[in-house]
Amino acid sequence: MAISLVNDVIKYCTQRGSRVHACSLDAEGAFDAIPHSILFGKASGVIPDQMWRILVDWYSDLKVYIKWNNSLSDGIQVLIGTRQGGLSSPFLFNLFDQQLINILNCTVGGILINDVPYNVFCYADDLILTSTSVTGLQKLINCANDYIVSHGLRFNPTKTQCATFGRKAPQTGWYIGGAKLAEADRIQYLIIGAVI
Repeated sequence: MAISLVNDVIKYCTQRGSRVHACSLDAEGAFDAIPHSILFGKASGVIPDQMWRILVDWYSDLKVYIKWNNSLSDGIQVLIGTRQGGLSSPFLFNLFDQQLINILNCTVGGILINDVPYNVFCYADDLILTSTSVTGLQKLINCANDYIVSHGLRFNPTKTQCATFGRKAPQTGWYIGGAKLAEADRIQYLIIGAVI
């Protein structure tokens, strides 16, 4: 549904003569890098208290061991990331992402259709930002970057792409954390390889 909605918004705007500038952000190690303290701070008050306590207890005793030949290291406490393949992991990551999505949708500079913001589209850790102006897209990129950096994560500038759809655009250029972002004719989105 996310990719279908992105396509619909781009089509709606370009058919009315507007350009759409888009940026597909790649978060480095997203599921593996969220600090537990931040994750459970965001979960507090959202999930039932008893479930919250179980998850905190479960994660607080999480340790990894290194085996070398016949020796086993002492346990190393894991303080970041969600459990690989865990059923709760996507839900917990969505709790982390929700505040970012709310901030981006309230940021002026994206796309507004019938008073509904279409500034950000997401599926798990894959985000696409959209705007009808070059400066609006940069504002959204800055906002997303400030949020994620303040939570101990970062976007990978070499895997982040920008594109412009619609009528030919003048010279553009977007940056994240001082690094210039690559521009492409289209954006590959999600694991399934959907292209917009």
